[in-house]
Amino acid sequence: PAGDAYREVWPTRSELAERLPIFWGEGPQLEAQAARFPGLAGQVRSRRALLKAAAEALGLPLDKLTWAHCLVATRAVGAKTNACALLPGIDMANHDLRPNAELVVAGEPGVVTGRATLTTRGDIWEHGSAGLLALRDIRAGEAVRISYGGYPNQRLLLDYGFDLGDVNPKGDREDDQEASSVAPSSEWARSD
Repeated sequence: PAGDAYREVWPTRSELAERLPIFWGEGPQLEAQAARFPGLAGQVRSRRALLKAAAEALGLPLDKLTWAHCLVATRAVGAKTNACALLPGIDMANHDLRPNAELVVAGEPGVVTGRATLTTRGDIWEHGSAGLLALRDIRAGEAVRISYGGYPNQRLLLDYGFDLGDVNPKGDREDDQEASSVAPSSEWARSD
């Protein structure tokens, strides 16, 4: 099937378990981050509780829902819209504070107008298409890097499994308002 090659590049469950705090036990791995990210353990417990409630309400195995959630959280991309998607190839671009490319979505997601979109570089894109647009010339062999957004290290670690260290202008800790603005809904429904 067409999606097999794409699924081959997804991170494995064990790769995600090494990087993402939601998989870490309450022991040394999570506690080692407590001094630097004092709110991280609470965010992990909250996310685990939400996933458990969703798994029960939807009749899904918790381990599979957790893996799926983490897969989407680490791979989905957005483009300054209130939506995100898994876009093969584009989701392999890494984060950088000084990106050399940006994600462009032509038009408003879900709204078909039949119009085209003119990008900031003068390219015309068919409405509904998405892609990476180079912000400068990219040398052969150079990694394509985009911005995942201006998040503090705690959010980067929780959602993506990495942090930027001291170079992150947002610092380490996420304030309560930032943390609550991304809280998922407590109402769940299957769409199948």
